[in-house]
Amino acid sequence: QVEDEFAKSGVSPDKITYKPAVRMLYYGQLNDLEVVSDKDQLTGENLDQLCEAFEGVYGRIYGLGARTPQFGYMFTGVILSGSTEVERPVLPEEPLVGSDEREGSVKGHRNIYWEGEWVEAEIIDLEKLHAGNVIKGPAVVESPASTMLVPPGRTARLDEHRIFHVSVNAAAVTKAAAE
Repeated sequence: QVEDEFAKSGVSPDKITYKPAVRMLYYGQLNDLEVVSDKDQLTGENLDQLCEAFEGVYGRIYGLGARTPQFGYMFTGVILSGSTEVERPVLPEEPLVGSDEREGSVKGHRNIYWEGEWVEAEIIDLEKLHAGNVIKGPAVVESPASTMLVPPGRTARLDEHRIFHVSVNAAAVTKAAAE
């Protein structure tokens, strides 16, 4: 089944890395946990290793005191998953310009409703922004596929990979904590 699924994407079996696992629980319980195995076959020695690994997973989730190995173990399923290397996307890399060099990016202004009042926001065209630009809120950054709000008192910096970094308004966080 794993090979059939990968074949749909044109991946040959020799490019697949397999990861065997089992689903286990203590007898008398309802919820099983997945335990990854580093072995391809189940033998007596491997079963002991799986039980030890189950104890570790169970203890991390429910606490060491909740373990009940005296009840015995039950295997509820065997799992084989596969993975393959994929082509990693390449992020664009643009030269940084000054934070205020945004000529032509402002489309206009409009009022937005923010925390119970109307405030005037700058409307920015994302396509015309450059790496290094900083947008001061309140602002709305628009593109054909999305819209992003930069709240009042915050800034959004566009980095060299065209990823926005929005500042946290320390004054607003302090005010919210005080309330």
